[in-house]
Amino acid sequence: MSRQLRERRGVQESDRQDRAQRQRLLLARASRQVMEHCGDIVTMSTGVHDSLVTDAGWSLDDYERWLRETLINALLRSE
Repeated sequence: MSRQLRERRGVQESDRQDRAQRQRLLLARASRQVMEHCGDIVTMSTGVHDSLVTDAGWSLDDYERWLRETLINALLRSE
């Protein structure tokens, strides 16, 4: 393998690692925000899930959609 090819692969790997690190940092930030601003929702999500899906008859898709929208709206309000 030529030196240029090895260097190129090294740069590509470094770029991949940088992207992965940025993604981890973004996920950590989002997790902190969720717990700071939506902790009650996350903490009681099992109970909410049972109430909506088991008791009220929501489909899993409906519940997932509702939870996703609720968390997104709460996070957007926090910034």
